[in-house]
Amino acid sequence: MRKYIDCHCHLEDSSLESVAHKLIENFAQDKVDFVINSASDKISSQKSIELSNKYADVYATAGCHPHEAKTFNEEFAIFLTQAAKKSKLVAIGEIGLDYYYDLSERDCQRRVFAQQIRIADSVNLPIVIHSRDAWEDTLKVLEEEKKFINNGILLHCYSGSGETAKVLSKKYDAYFSFGGAITFKNYKGFDIIASIPTNRLLTETDSPYLTPVPFRGKINTPKNVAIVAQKLAQMLKKDIDEFCFTIKQNTCEIFKRIIR
Repeated sequence: MRKYIDCHCHLEDSSLESVAHKLIENFAQDKVDFVINSASDKISSQKSIELSNKYADVYATAGCHPHEAKTFNEEFAIFLTQAAKKSKLVAIGEIGLDYYYDLSERDCQRRVFAQQIRIADSVNLPIVIHSRDAWEDTLKVLEEEKKFINNGILLHCYSGSGETAKVLSKKYDAYFSFGGAITFKNYKGFDIIASIPTNRLLTETDSPYLTPVPFRGKINTPKNVAIVAQKLAQMLKKDIDEFCFTIKQNTCEIFKRIIR
């Protein structure tokens, strides 16, 4: 029985692209039900869609990551609108703000984040948000664009505070996904996870990044989502089979185009 779901990975990444076929072929033996391949720019969006078209167990997102905000233009916006017509394109993402690396100017990041929220609304898709060291402005942009947030939001690899999680839950009925970081020795967010309703939790790997213990230092793959799910279930004192069933329900609820 397949039971694990990776709601956020990057199989098109250069470190995984050459082995993506083999990884997907192994989903059954790894007990991976399906994955959502998340994009960060136009090229990765195209590749993500191609993977979803080729493999039944792969879905896709398309979007412009804050690192790449400086590359966003009208052509990219039109591409996203057209991409949304693909049946296995389940969200606009990952989008948001990243003030840790500041690879695009902050004003540009905020503008592109807002633009993509409006695009997602126009095509009736949820958004997948990346926010790092930028929670104040993330909340500000969401508030400013609130009337365009009508199809759900997922905070990927959530790293905000418990108070921020409460705000996101109350205002936007948000979903939160967690990955390998929860297995790290210095992870301090268990109380925050415990405060989030179980029916708003999702599991991810962010492959090839954030490899969980005991495989830190190696390239991460969707197979490791089992470690994440087991860690969360243990922490929340949930039966693993029941917990994975809930995760599947949650994933299909926010990504409404997924039919399993």
